[in-house]
Amino acid sequence: MRRLAVVALVSFAAGARAVAGPADEVVPYDGIVPGADSTSAVAVLVVDGETGRPVPGATLRWYPERCTDGVGRYDVLLAEGVADALGVARVPAASRPEDAHWVAEHPGYAPSHEYGARPPPRMALWRGAAATGRVVDLLGRPVAGVPVEAYLGCGHGPTVAATTTDPQGRFALPPLPRDATLWVVASGYAAFKQEVGDPDGFRGEGGLGLLLRPAATVRGRVLDAAGRALGGVVVRAFAHSRGPVATTAADGTFVLAGFDASGGLRFVHPVTQAALNVPDVDPSRPLVVRLAGVGPALPRADATVRVRVRFEDGAPVPAHPVALVGEDGLAWIGTTGDGDAEAWTSADGATDPAAARWGGTAIDVPAGTYDVRTAAGLGSSYEVVPTRVTVEAGGHRELTVVARLRPRLVVEGAGPVSVHADDGTTLEVDEELRVPADARLVVVGALGARAEVGPVGADGVRRARLVAPPRHRVRWPASFPVDSAGLTWRGIAVEAELDGDSLVTPASGDLSLLLEHAGDAPLAVPVTLPALDAGAVVVDVDLAAARIEDDGASARVRVRLADGSLPGAVDVDAADGHASWSSSSAAHDEEELGFVTRGTVWASKDGYVTRAARVDGPGVVEVRFGSGRLDLTVVGDDGAALDADVMLDGERYAADAGRLRLEGLPAGEHVALVGARDVPERAVVWRFSSAEGETVTRTVSVDPGSPPR
Repeated sequence: MRRLAVVALVSFAAGARAVAGPADEVVPYDGIVPGADSTSAVAVLVVDGETGRPVPGATLRWYPERCTDGVGRYDVLLAEGVADALGVARVPAASRPEDAHWVAEHPGYAPSHEYGARPPPRMALWRGAAATGRVVDLLGRPVAGVPVEAYLGCGHGPTVAATTTDPQGRFALPPLPRDATLWVVASGYAAFKQEVGDPDGFRGEGGLGLLLRPAATVRGRVLDAAGRALGGVVVRAFAHSRGPVATTAADGTFVLAGFDASGGLRFVHPVTQAALNVPDVDPSRPLVVRLAGVGPALPRADATVRVRVRFEDGAPVPAHPVALVGEDGLAWIGTTGDGDAEAWTSADGATDPAAARWGGTAIDVPAGTYDVRTAAGLGSSYEVVPTRVTVEAGGHRELTVVARLRPRLVVEGAGPVSVHADDGTTLEVDEELRVPADARLVVVGALGARAEVGPVGADGVRRARLVAPPRHRVRWPASFPVDSAGLTWRGIAVEAELDGDSLVTPASGDLSLLLEHAGDAPLAVPVTLPALDAGAVVVDVDLAAARIEDDGASARVRVRLADGSLPGAVDVDAADGHASWSSSSAAHDEEELGFVTRGTVWASKDGYVTRAARVDGPGVVEVRFGSGRLDLTVVGDDGAALDADVMLDGERYAADAGRLRLEGLPAGEHVALVGARDVPERAVVWRFSSAEGETVTRTVSVDPGSPPR
């Protein structure tokens, strides 16, 4: 990776100036060259992404990639190492061939993450602001005491920061990269994840807004084949690759928050790997699961219950989902026929043509006692009158249950709405909807209006009244035509209507307005709107207070050789800690850097030492190669040349047969780590200086004086 390899050119060159010593010195190095092929350790150069200087004291951590279902936590640390004075962190015994997660960290910086069997030779850290935010429910109320964690990489990536919301739902985490993911699992709410984005771009009163919708919490107990409690069993839902996940206590009990009733559960013993899939769960009843060590399976279905579903006038109810919920909390699901044409198919594949006339469903279940219920949360207009049935092993039971029309939901003061139930189901609706009589429901309408649904009234109707806050008009100068605009309030996106040179919004208080103008960078403008009981006001935006929110305008780079001529084909790269850009082509007089306006830009050419420069805004940045040369010979204690790895000014080179020749060496002080390729632990630090146009010829022994420890 050339881009990763070159950013530390300035890092070592600049960092070397802080190291006291003679202008030409070779001393033993108690470490290995970053990127060396060692079976006992890996080494990484950790640098400041903006200055390129080494970051002594940075920590490199090694986490496994744990993607099996039997994993209940993602913060297991395999090994770690601390960067020395040269910024090189060494992690011992990293000889595992499996891919893993590598995280570099240091206080004040956002952590850097890489994935692979081994980390790259260099990892850059970028400074950033604390990641703050606010967790609220669908009604905009703060959710206190909620754990918020941040992880890097995929859903199995390591947790790098964690905290808990305060009574106002606020949280604060250390600086995070924009590709970090926030993960929230709270009782009564669906598991939630959201990428951080740019930490410096958080807008709104509370920072980043995390909006939680209702969901269920599953409680239960896991037993072995003999009925004894099993501790340590991982209970996993599948809303996201990360979970939610719970682990059973010593008495076999577990509590799994964030469960969406539309999915099932998987139980895995981490030692025996015994596993059990439970496709249907009723969260209203404690779940009891038996996990066998060999050939795990659900309880054997040795009985059949035939359920007819009828309207109150006796007509069959077609396509109605029926659940038989056992005392162990397991649900067995079937769907009624259409009453005319569909054959009745049981779980063993047998068909009953009479079902076409009968309009029922046959459900194979283990012997036991069951509650007969409607399986669907939202989406069904009818629900059966709860009924209990008991069936013995090998037995058959037939029963008829009555389905009553669910209460009608009437939402006042809104058009299309989304309805959210406490079992995690969600439904978008713009017409009449029938809903469960006793479920906790929240409706969300346009322009931020939200309300809870009331109980069933005397007229058999459940009602909700959506009242949008008073509307304001935010106006900016007509001389600044806006293509699109966005608004956040308390870290939550607020719906608004773009109307010419103004924005109509229902929110009041401190807001942040993002104005996007074609050809220009988006502008983030803080706006304060007065709280109103009714009516509206017009608030003018002061564009003088605006700041550039994203890197919208491009910088350009001009690459030259030492004599000022074009170098021909070069690689040009840029990064600002949040985005990167690269090009590999014949050099033009000016090469545009995409959307990069801040950060580091560098260029490299075969045989030339890479040169880097800082980008501090739109404009032209010139990068020049040096005119010096290096002719290095690496030998062992017997004076014979040997294959070596060299990291010079942060760039890694191969000295095959002990020879390394480079052009383009810049004037100044340099630091090189030189290590024997066959024994990476045989390494030295070489510090030297060079003048513009000078050719540095040197023979370096990897065994100077006493061997390193």
